[in-house]
Amino acid sequence: MASWITSGDFIETAIKLRQRGLPFLLSKLSLKGENRTLSAFQPEFEHANWWIIPAIQSRMNLLATGDPNKPYEIYLAEKHIQSEKGILVSPGCGSGGHERRIASACPNLSVIGFDLSSELIAEARQKTQDSRLLNILFETNSIYQRTYAPASVDYFLFHASLHHFRNIENLFLNTLLPALKPGGKIFLHEYTGPNRMMLPTHQLKAAQQALNTLPKEARKILGTNWVKRTIYAHGELRMRISDPSECIQSSSILPVLHQHLKVIEEKKLGGNILMPVLKHIAHHFVSDYSRELQTLMAIEDTYLKDYPSDFTFGVYQKLD
Repeated sequence: MASWITSGDFIETAIKLRQRGLPFLLSKLSLKGENRTLSAFQPEFEHANWWIIPAIQSRMNLLATGDPNKPYEIYLAEKHIQSEKGILVSPGCGSGGHERRIASACPNLSVIGFDLSSELIAEARQKTQDSRLLNILFETNSIYQRTYAPASVDYFLFHASLHHFRNIENLFLNTLLPALKPGGKIFLHEYTGPNRMMLPTHQLKAAQQALNTLPKEARKILGTNWVKRTIYAHGELRMRISDPSECIQSSSILPVLHQHLKVIEEKKLGGNILMPVLKHIAHHFVSDYSRELQTLMAIEDTYLKDYPSDFTFGVYQKLD
């Protein structure tokens, strides 16, 4: 059962204060949940999360596409985007990197990305202009407000965005599926683990054991002189204050997809061990500690033999 407050909440607050300063923490006092969500996605802040590590990116490519050098966007373009003259919509697109890669690989496909953050959309537009792509459009919008003509979308892409949306089943039944053409597809590259990242005790214990294999110098937390010593549970209160949208109904994503769409393919991406262990310390592994990183990957692979994956790559098709 999730705790309302944990000791880890105080550790995380102290880290955020050191890394991002008092103004960032004060931004979390806004009574408007949307503002607290937006503050979590400041484009100027350099995170030290697991996905910045090239070896992790290669691992994710391998698990999703079978080739460590082939990003999933290229895999989708080659295998699953048959209607190149169609429309792909990406809610919660952020700065648009995944969308640009697909647009570049499918020049006749119309790609539309939108996000709540006007700052991220401005960055996406600038990068698109720099890359001279003409088949992509970015807009500031909310998934709860944007409308679609019936059966007008060939593909929806969700990369690390769907776990931020509430009322998952209603969203699919009332918005996404009516907009999707018959035979249209939904592409998923997502966190699908426990709601609010309330990791079970056995997972926290396994991650702690993995953290303990790392040398002290590889556990120094970004922006501090502190050494990471503990894998701690998240408290419900801090998660709601920090970002009320974070993993709000993440555990519902796969059941809803399985109930209402046909599974074309679905693959485990892991993250159960690597994500909590590497949080705040991933920058050390970008170019160093490759042997230690391989050990962490092996620990995760063993863990995934007995437990479901926290991250999923999948392709799902609308039923006729």
